[in-house]
Amino acid sequence: MLKSSISSLAEVLVMSRCSLAHRLVTIALLLCLAGAVTAAPDTAVPSAGGGDDTAEAHIRELEIRLRDAGMEQERLAAEVAALQSARQALQDENRSLAGRSDREWFVAGALVVMAGILLGIFLPRLRLRGRRSGWDRF
Repeated sequence: MLKSSISSLAEVLVMSRCSLAHRLVTIALLLCLAGAVTAAPDTAVPSAGGGDDTAEAHIRELEIRLRDAGMEQERLAAEVAALQSARQALQDENRSLAGRSDREWFVAGALVVMAGILLGIFLPRLRLRGRRSGWDRF
């Protein structure tokens, strides 16, 4: 149970945002602690600088996973930055299009008002020429 909690703690460190050197030292200490806890009473506990191949292989595996996680984090950070800039560009374009639409409606309304004023001025002045019957005069 302790070994699984130590390995889960090591995985959390791999995904953490601490510096690479800090994570590697912490993982190495956790592995040494795990080796000391899980060692049988009749076997020797490997020292920090010892030649235990499984611990070194595990450290190398964790270093590879750490490097891969760092590369993945950098890739995702670049992708997030690109998506945020694209979102900002789309929001700016949306605002400019909305403003242009408002201006177009304003100009159209102003033209309708001016046309109405002109028709109101000139239509009453036009005389209808034609034959007028006697019924329209009083």
